[in-house]
Amino acid sequence: MSVDRRESLGVGEAISLEKGMADLERRLNERGPYRRIGKGESFHPKGPFFEIALLTSRNDDTVAIPNSGREEYERFICGLYGKKPVALGTKGKMVPFKLDSAGVGLNLTFGRGKDANLPMVNRAVSREHGVVWWREDEGFSVISLSEGKKTYCREISRDDVVEWSKLTEVTQEKGGETKQERKSEKRRREEREKSPLATYERIVIDGRSGEDKTSVALEKTLRNNKWGINFIGGVFDGHSLKKTAGPLAQKALPIFWKHLEETQGEDLREAIEVAAVAADEEIIRKFKGEDGTCVEVVITTGEGVYLVHIGDGQAFLQNGRGEIRSVGLPPHKPAEGGRVAGRLAVNRSWGDGKIKRMVSQEDLSPVPTVKFFEWEKLKEGGVEKLLVTTDGLLDLVKYGDFDLGGALEFGLGTEFKDAVRESKKDFVDLVARTGGSVKVDDVSALLLTFDFNH
Repeated sequence: MSVDRRESLGVGEAISLEKGMADLERRLNERGPYRRIGKGESFHPKGPFFEIALLTSRNDDTVAIPNSGREEYERFICGLYGKKPVALGTKGKMVPFKLDSAGVGLNLTFGRGKDANLPMVNRAVSREHGVVWWREDEGFSVISLSEGKKTYCREISRDDVVEWSKLTEVTQEKGGETKQERKSEKRRREEREKSPLATYERIVIDGRSGEDKTSVALEKTLRNNKWGINFIGGVFDGHSLKKTAGPLAQKALPIFWKHLEETQGEDLREAIEVAAVAADEEIIRKFKGEDGTCVEVVITTGEGVYLVHIGDGQAFLQNGRGEIRSVGLPPHKPAEGGRVAGRLAVNRSWGDGKIKRMVSQEDLSPVPTVKFFEWEKLKEGGVEKLLVTTDGLLDLVKYGDFDLGGALEFGLGTEFKDAVRESKKDFVDLVARTGGSVKVDDVSALLLTFDFNH
């Protein structure tokens, strides 16, 4: 099973990223400028294939993109596959149009909203950015719904489109549901039963600031969810100047889960990204602008384990021999040890609305790094435990010579607590003997133990 599923649209991929598509990129650029449409304006292509590009950079004065090479944009292709209207991703994955509410035609909505048929994660894209209509007797129409955002359209030729032979036919059904979607739901129900039995422990050590939290969704909350998820939980390292981020960190997982359930589509990895952006927006609305949190979430399905990483935490795998290794989640930190807006030591987070209004999404983003591990691969590697934790424990491992593998032998019980506290004390004493001082962060962790014989 392929792990990297970022084949669909609107997640920042450009056509040129597809292997062998450099010539296609060049030909598209040579076709001349796009036609720009504003809110309420429309574009009616004469041919069966066209491209839509959404400008996401701050320079909204540019008319002819992408010829200057300075602008950032997301784009996708629409056309007819057989007699069915579809949108095309960079690797040949199709997104079918849906039957409209009047039942007289088909449409495709695109934007940052979780209900969009074609969801996108870039903050510069509107929630309801636009819609593409298709009528058998009228052809295609593109209508922009975005206030102040730029939507560009242009016709392309059949030769410019990715190889149609790579596409899988999708049959449109009444009500917008496809045969493929119904098969996927059946597959998810079957795979839910295949996952190993997973038990979990969670802990916050010391936690005097009240901003480190752990959270796990109840089994009844996950019952009959469309993604086939049988566990979701995580650790949240809140931060704010006034130490008021505890409630935000506590409610982050329920907010994220709500948006994940509501996100449309078939690709869970992509849905996680879309739901993460939607969760960030709700958190910013509900909590103070100076409050934020780093995020480490674990999701298990019948296929495997997803790690959702935002900030500076880490995850570790331990086998039956006690050997432990990091999964290598990249630290989301500004370059050269700087701080975002002179304050924030990470460049990805949920919340921090006040800072996000001052900087671009490239400087401070809510989009997670998502890693996936198949159950079969974990079983072959003898993996028995998965630990996700915040940077407080990482500091002890890196600087305090903390034996993480040995401490996990008996789970997150008293022995683990005592080992962490002893390591924190030794680390502080060591720094003090050199004439310095150090404050070790609180430690929060979530440990999953897998039983593959279940």
